[in-house]
Amino acid sequence: MRIFQSVALVGAGVLLGFGIALTRDSQANAALRKETESLRARTTQLAQLETGSIAERDQWKAEAQRLRGWGEEVHQLRAQVSGLRRELAEAQALQQQTKASLQKAQTVEKATKQTGKGEGMIPLESAPPSVGAAITREMGGGQMRILHAAVEDGKTVFGVKGQLADGRAIGMRLAEDGTVLEKSTEIPTESLPTQVQNPIVQNFGDLNISGARQIIDGGLVSYELAAKGPNMGMQIMVRDDGTILAYSAKFRAPEQKGK
Repeated sequence: MRIFQSVALVGAGVLLGFGIALTRDSQANAALRKETESLRARTTQLAQLETGSIAERDQWKAEAQRLRGWGEEVHQLRAQVSGLRRELAEAQALQQQTKASLQKAQTVEKATKQTGKGEGMIPLESAPPSVGAAITREMGGGQMRILHAAVEDGKTVFGVKGQLADGRAIGMRLAEDGTVLEKSTEIPTESLPTQVQNPIVQNFGDLNISGARQIIDGGLVSYELAAKGPNMGMQIMVRDDGTILAYSAKFRAPEQKGK
């Protein structure tokens, strides 16, 4: 009996151990399945997040591309606006120049009608202030006899003739801004430079110089001389370095005695 009891106890112990093992395996399997399901759920969630991230990334790319396109359009519009502003400024400047030219022409025309002294004659007060200031400066307290205006190469040029304070004649051509373009001034014959007188003697002999004018044309200086010789009169143009530019002579018949 004891043998059977021992065998029975051993069998019961084996069965109990087997049952415990099965229970542990079952619990382990259940935990493993739960962990597996959890991992699957997390994998699915990560896949969904990745899909959403990709979609959001593509959306941001599309938005960035759209904004870039807008930026290019804005840049082009700015360039167009800048070009239009430049054209507008040029048009306004041209309009102002045209208006100023028209006003000057009207002033000259009005002044010409008012003076009645001949075509182009205008009073000093009708000239631009810069021209009036230049005339006052160059005349040196003298008197102006004639002021006229003319259009040369599309620009208004003012001419003036008068006398200096010492009585010498003077003539000038002035630009609208008062720049002296040309000036012709009567000078005493004794004031002629030596390098101007010497070529006259060398080429024409001993002439009597009866009048002289200094002519300044831009940066060039020359002298116009009136001279007299035996039975002739001469006009001579000499540069300030002594170069004879031109001359002309008019001969007179010799006077006969006894008549």
